[in-house]
Amino acid sequence: AAKLWVEVEPDDPEAQFTLGSQLAKAQQPLAAFPHMAKVLDSGARANFAVIAAAAANASEEDRKLLLAEFDKQLVEHPDTTELMTGKALLLQELDRKDEALVLVRKVLDASPDDTHAILIESKLLQELGRDSEANNRLANMVNQYPYNRRLRLQYARQLTQSDMNKAREQFAILVQQSPNDGDLL
Repeated sequence: AAKLWVEVEPDDPEAQFTLGSQLAKAQQPLAAFPHMAKVLDSGARANFAVIAAAAANASEEDRKLLLAEFDKQLVEHPDTTELMTGKALLLQELDRKDEALVLVRKVLDASPDDTHAILIESKLLQELGRDSEANNRLANMVNQYPYNRRLRLQYARQLTQSDMNKAREQFAILVQQSPNDGDLL
């Protein structure tokens, strides 16, 4: 249906976004990328993270081809946080974590409260063996945004690796904020 929609309305950013997202979900990140690039070119908000996430199961060659696509788009749109976030995720998957961290911090310089970028940064710090830095970063963000469920949940999950009592405290707060959430219970 999304392919047909793009055939009928090729200049519709919503159609391009839908097709790009569906191709990414179908584990076809290289096919998805040009559609998301058209969304970006239209001025609408694109989601390159979903494409990078889909590349996790792709071959190394396909991931490198996708990285080249990100680089091309970043030449045209150098300050686009959606592109930088997607590329950071892809670099993380390619085990280029230091480069990914530099890039995600560039996103955070432009958008300090970008939840997705904060979560990526935290995960990268953890993967680089910098657990206390990752925990401190999330603790500060949870203090700044106490009702941000994604931040608190990631913080609680990270704490399960180092401090189970603090992790329980965070999960208790999450349950208090969302008492009917079966997963949290």
